[in-house]
Amino acid sequence: MAVVRSIPMVAALVAANVLAAPCVAQTYRTVTAEAASIDATTHDLSENGRTFKFITKGDYSQVWISPTVAWNGGHSVGFDMLPTSGTAADGSTTDKAQYRVISGSETNALDFLQDRCTGFAVRLETNFQTPDQAVQLFQWWQGSPFSPPLELRVKAGSLSWELVYRNDQTGRGPTAAVSLAEGGMSVGAWYRFVVCTRMSYSSALGTGNVKLWLNGTQYVDQNGIYGYNPNVDFPYAGSTYRSNPRFDLFFGLYRPRQNKRAKAFFDQVRFGVTYADVNPG
Repeated sequence: MAVVRSIPMVAALVAANVLAAPCVAQTYRTVTAEAASIDATTHDLSENGRTFKFITKGDYSQVWISPTVAWNGGHSVGFDMLPTSGTAADGSTTDKAQYRVISGSETNALDFLQDRCTGFAVRLETNFQTPDQAVQLFQWWQGSPFSPPLELRVKAGSLSWELVYRNDQTGRGPTAAVSLAEGGMSVGAWYRFVVCTRMSYSSALGTGNVKLWLNGTQYVDQNGIYGYNPNVDFPYAGSTYRSNPRFDLFFGLYRPRQNKRAKAFFDQVRFGVTYADVNPG
């Protein structure tokens, strides 16, 4: 049973005709792994004429197209992180192996005050070990050096999924995450997530909203502030940075380095306008 955590409601200050405008069904990105290949050198994933950039930090063991494990169809994308410790050769204290679903610089990228949805199926392999620190599965990212304003992850010290958010009031760092919902997972089982978002960095901009469905059952429908103001300088480590005006979306594994194995499969990854556009089935 999922535990849903409430956050303060925010009054809508945007013209009603903007938020009430009808959505036209559209799927902008799809990774089914059925017609996919992975470049042996860059590890970029290609499917149906589109390339999904592979982003890595620290150490990872392997990424591959599985011909035997799948939620729907016959293939999925596999990720396997072996136990690590200390600082990696690239100077990183994290291990990251993720594919970028869409960049904030691309046409149809996620923007503020848009109703957009993301769906995917994920399976933790039977040898996925309970993590010492959270293992990210999906992130809605707004630029370095900030932690993502929204992320779905395996919770530290458990095999529970957790949806967390950040904004300029909570803070932009790893420990600023506020939980919206969480629930148990079992290794070896497929879980089908759909997350629909309307990002907003302030009540003056408009009402933000996040919805989450797991295996077809809705667990979250929460108004709030999701994202960082991209128009202000933010101090960090002696310098100032601005967050990106739009969002990058990533799936895969991302974690602080730890002496635990993390192996998982992803299938039917989609980004689009409506629940129906992205539902992994």
